[in-house]
Amino acid sequence: MCVITISHSFANTILTDDAIVPVRESIVNFDVSAVADTVTLQSEGTRRFGQSPTRLALYERSDLGKRFFTEGFGGRLNAMIRNVVDKHPRRAELERQYKGAEPRFEHHMIPMRDGVKLSTIIIFPPMAEGEKRSAMMSRSPYAPTSDQIADVFMVLNGMVSIVQDQRGTFLSEGEFSMWTHDAEDGEDTLFWAMKQPWSNGKVFGVGISADGCSLASLLRLSPPAPMAGALYMWASANGHESTYQGGSFRAGLISGWMVLQSPLTHGVSLQKTLPELLKNWKLVPGGYWEQIQGPGKWHMISWPTVHITAWYDIFSAHQINMYNGFRESSKLEHRIVIGAIGHCILGLPPKDDPLLDIVESRALEIGYGFASELFGGFDERGHIFRDKLDLINIYVLGSRTSGRRGDPKVGHYWSSFSTWPNVDEQKLFLAPEKSLIFGENNRKNLRSNDEYVEYLYDPKSPMLTHGGNNLVIHLLGFGCGSEDQREVEKRTDSIAVFDLTEKLEHSLALTGHVKAVLYVSTDAKDTDFHVSLNDVHPGGHSMQIRYGLRRLKLRESNEFETVVSEVEPNVVYKLEVDMWFISYIVAAGHKLRVTVTSSNTPYFAINANLGDDNDQYGLKDSQVAKNRVYFSERYASHVILPIVNIEDLPKNEHI
Repeated sequence: MCVITISHSFANTILTDDAIVPVRESIVNFDVSAVADTVTLQSEGTRRFGQSPTRLALYERSDLGKRFFTEGFGGRLNAMIRNVVDKHPRRAELERQYKGAEPRFEHHMIPMRDGVKLSTIIIFPPMAEGEKRSAMMSRSPYAPTSDQIADVFMVLNGMVSIVQDQRGTFLSEGEFSMWTHDAEDGEDTLFWAMKQPWSNGKVFGVGISADGCSLASLLRLSPPAPMAGALYMWASANGHESTYQGGSFRAGLISGWMVLQSPLTHGVSLQKTLPELLKNWKLVPGGYWEQIQGPGKWHMISWPTVHITAWYDIFSAHQINMYNGFRESSKLEHRIVIGAIGHCILGLPPKDDPLLDIVESRALEIGYGFASELFGGFDERGHIFRDKLDLINIYVLGSRTSGRRGDPKVGHYWSSFSTWPNVDEQKLFLAPEKSLIFGENNRKNLRSNDEYVEYLYDPKSPMLTHGGNNLVIHLLGFGCGSEDQREVEKRTDSIAVFDLTEKLEHSLALTGHVKAVLYVSTDAKDTDFHVSLNDVHPGGHSMQIRYGLRRLKLRESNEFETVVSEVEPNVVYKLEVDMWFISYIVAAGHKLRVTVTSSNTPYFAINANLGDDNDQYGLKDSQVAKNRVYFSERYASHVILPIVNIEDLPKNEHI
């Protein structure tokens, strides 16, 4: 039995003199001995950024947790979310509304259908006796760090805030299993909330990162869960591809996350979950991944949604695919806000790139602001954000060098539209003399004989990651977002570099899905092929625009099933590489570059070239592979560019 005694002012909880800040200033006696390796926690005093003292005190026992979550990830994230309320146009009205009010907290161990009890904190706004309210549900494995995302809607909409520890994390019972139980747990919590005497029957969901992945798992329920609406931020509904991108294990992200989660999962994430992920590398219909796979289930959506993601977020392509799937399958309202770097901002100090820090903060402000209006039914609070936004709202990137502001004449602004711009897919062909040929009309310049570039790939000397859609490894110095690739390109024995010989006469606008089609061969049993599209500046900077990788033996796999195919030595195979989505304007006077290599570590795990299914890290035995990339009339390797008219990317002055 957990007992909470609270004494504090709601005005101090929600508002301060200089900002509207969710603060839980409490005197708490919380007996967690039944569900944690401690006896009794007593914490008193002010905790800023929406962190519950009862939850925070236990987690702060872990130096790792304190450093990366409460001081790093959590502090940075919550400071950004605080701005959602602090900069809201209705701030003055909210100050008057909550002045002198008193909040109320409850703690429940809510039983799930299998008997496991999940720790849940309910936070009530000022309510009259017998009054009924809607609720915002946030289910997280992150303990105190993401509480505030639900609290935003308590402040803006007067909703009851439901904050729950996911199964097997922090104070909840059960065993952590990376969302395989979360659809049922989320539905059970939702129905529990709907039956409470304070509920008006409407329960909404909000989730950031792992919280959002958990929320997305409700798509597999049939009949659909009766959720009233959802906000997904930096989230994925594709568990397998998030873990095995292009067939290769995302070692830096997944391994790093399992390490950081270990204190919160009582060691299970490292001791059990990670080995299970490595064992179940195949996507099999009805198999291990079925519980957290969204593709094929988009038609199950039965609630309006708001999405916040970013071009360089770790789940960018998966969330854009989810949004597109909802739009195609449902007539309900679905809107998306796409910023610049997403998760990267949690470890990138603002001084390194103040522009992108502002961009991500703005993405949260407009995304949460619109969600508040949508979930409130566009009531008397007005249509402040609805009038500023369209269904699709994106930040248009552009030519820039690391750590410097870009030229606003070539990107670096917000654009909004109801449907994606019309795309003219142009092929950028790899050609002799390591050049590039632009456009299908110039394909005739490819030669009839089968030419190729050959390079060696030694798993013991892989290419190192420089930027990209990162989390965790960006804290170790591997960068995040668009970064200079010249250091990688120096490895001429291990990389094929192709350049557009002429500078661009006019700026080139890309918005959409970047893909590559390669014709390749190897003398090994298996290998990887990694493609990068770069923006080469007059000064020589080679800034990465998009990239992707495909494992050769998995070349026939699709989003529903992993297909293993034989790799015969020196046989030419067609390989399709997904390089994800982007909106980026390449400045006039710049060049395009395409590079092909076979590693990008630690973003991707090393491929040992032996085809060993039991060595997903590639750290056992290995062999050097002799890899070839072909370009000819018959084997026309190319990158597909989603070219749009710049006029179709109008600047949204309201953002």
